[in-house]
Amino acid sequence: MVNPKEYDSMTEEERTAHDAAARKKEAEEQASLPYKWRQTLVDVDISFEVPKGTRARDLVVEIKKKSIKAGLRGQTPILE
Repeated sequence: MVNPKEYDSMTEEERTAHDAAARKKEAEEQASLPYKWRQTLVDVDISFEVPKGTRARDLVVEIKKKSIKAGLRGQTPILE
């Protein structure tokens, strides 16, 4: 990670390359997760695949002030 002073001293081409590399790294990290996470300043969207026929009662979702947990009942959480 580049500190703000280093980033400010980069040329426009260096910044473009740095930003592209950072986006690629984030995309690779996201692709390796068993869930998809999208966040804005206002919303958070989290999605994950569940087996066909899964019903709401088969899910465990806990949203607390400082934590979140989601997955299938009786299994290791997909997100914790």
